[in-house]
Amino acid sequence: MKRYVSHFLLLPPYGYLKKCVVETEHEFVVRLFPFNEEIESTEWLSGLIVLFPKHNILDHLFREKVPFLEKIPLEFSEGHIPLLFFHAYLFSPFDFTLMQPVCGTQRKQLP
Repeated sequence: MKRYVSHFLLLPPYGYLKKCVVETEHEFVVRLFPFNEEIESTEWLSGLIVLFPKHNILDHLFREKVPFLEKIPLEFSEGHIPLLFFHAYLFSPFDFTLMQPVCGTQRKQLP
């Protein structure tokens, strides 16, 4: 099990969440929760974490405006959408003022 946190997490097509922990196991997301305090074995990452179903990378991801969310959508927090169907990817570097990738942004799947 590994935990990652970044300034923003994107849940397409729902929107952006601030400081949300993504817990993974064998490359699959198993849990999401707000980052309220330092937690053992949580790695801070520079960039944007994005959740994608399986290996479905959306090419049009940053072409449309995506809202900012106050909390994790109920579909994710109450288990209506199984997190095991999602992989977490890090987009880094990332422009947080424009909420867009920059020249040289790379996408890396989180283990």
